[in-house]
Amino acid sequence: MIPWMHLRDRRTWRGATPETVGPLMARWLEGDLRSRPGYEPRCGPDPESGPLVPTLARMCRAGLVTVTSQPGEDAPGWTQRSGVEAVAVDKAAAGRLAKAARREGLLVDPRGGEVVSLQDGKPFTRFGAPRGLASREIEWHGLAPATVARMADLPILTIIAPEWGPDGDRMWGVIDRALAGVAA
Repeated sequence: MIPWMHLRDRRTWRGATPETVGPLMARWLEGDLRSRPGYEPRCGPDPESGPLVPTLARMCRAGLVTVTSQPGEDAPGWTQRSGVEAVAVDKAAAGRLAKAARREGLLVDPRGGEVVSLQDGKPFTRFGAPRGLASREIEWHGLAPATVARMADLPILTIIAPEWGPDGDRMWGVIDRALAGVAA
């Protein structure tokens, strides 16, 4: 358990099941919870995620618990592609989203991972690389052990825009359309 996490948040997360982790993650994204497992306590999403919050929350409420995401960006010495990794609690929702993403030319579940960030032209970040049990346990530290074990057994859906920079942000609209009807 993360001792410096707010007590109310600790209790909330400790009682979560895989089916309730997504709605809780949406609440954290939206600022209703101060902390989430595996992330800096009492800290909200990274500022670059601000515009993505409605889409990320929608994914979480649809049973696709987001664990990593980033918008497309292009700055001196730094470029990145839009991308998201989400634990597929609802496999049917994951299948629908993966089908829609492929139809729009997005990269889905790249084998071995795909570079999504470059620093000074060199690979800096990958999405879609296999995660071992130890990594998944760190990611969900703060949940009950049985929930951590179940979350670690679930597949991760990875979606990445093929375009570098802000042009890849079209990906977020594809996700929103595929999950239409799910409250943000």
